Amino acid sequence: MRKESNSSPNDPTPLEKSLKERFYILTSIVLILFTILQTWLFMNGAYNIEQFILLTLSIFLLYVGLIGGLKITMIANLIFVLGYGLLNTFLYFKFYLEAKIGINQFIWLIITPLIAYIGGLIHEEWKKLLTQLVALVSEGESFNTLDRTVGLTKAESFALRVNQEISRVKRHGGTFSILLIKVEHLKELSDIYGERIRDTVLGKVTEALKKLKREEDSLYYISEGEFALLLPDTNKEGANLMLKRIKQDLNYVDISGEKDFMRIKINIRIGASTYPDDGEDYIPLIWAARKEYEYDIK
Repeated sequence: MRKESNSSPNDPTPLEKSLKERFYILTSIVLILFTILQTWLFMNGAYNIEQFILLTLSIFLLYVGLIGGLKITMIANLIFVLGYGLLNTFLYFKFYLEAKIGINQFIWLIITPLIAYIGGLIHEEWKKLLTQLVALVSEGESFNTLDRTVGLTKAESFALRVNQEISRVKRHGGTFSILLIKVEHLKELSDIYGERIRDTVLGKVTEALKKLKREEDSLYYISEGEFALLLPDTNKEGANLMLKRIKQDLNYVDISGEKDFMRIKINIRIGASTYPDDGEDYIPLIWAARKEYEYDIK
């Protein structure tokens, strides 16, 4: 039985966590400095106690909006407006103080929720930008390991995936195999037909291998003309069956142009290795598979 991962696909990435933390810290510092400034202005008689309280509440609600988003902001605004009304009502009935709401108070009752709402909007836009930024960074990282010709990940990703599979099998038992598929005579293809046709041939080989592999198998392009196929839970016999299927189906590729059609004969060599029979680490497994396809006689 495979061990279930505790992580969720929706969990934030380390980059996302870092950017969020920086945003929250920067926002907190700016608002703290502003609060210190407005407290200093109040102490020097720039405005009265009521204005000081309302401005402080505005800053607090702005902070809630920036950190919590629109939903929390709307709840905070509702609490603020109801709380202000209840306070005036309490003062009137308890102490018989005048509960008059003048033009200044009315303006504050509009401005304060509006400021908080703007903070919530900024939060939502920030979330969108953050998501786009993380996606762009992830795409860039993937692109660094992606071969442009065939659209498959390169040797670094294959090595990492094989090592992950080795760790999994060591923990839970079982086996796996790898196939190395070498497309021969690529230089001759380039010399005769040009690089565009050579790249098209490699693309057709990629498509064929994708159709032949199982859903759980992984396909990589690890060097010039060399594909790697990782076959989880596959013994030597299963690897040889896949090897035969590939040999039967990959004898030629058809290339259709706007005005012409070409059927190009291709030669491939295939080698297989199985964990742990042929090696217990990445390099011995690769060597075993390459040695086998070197002796793959047509």
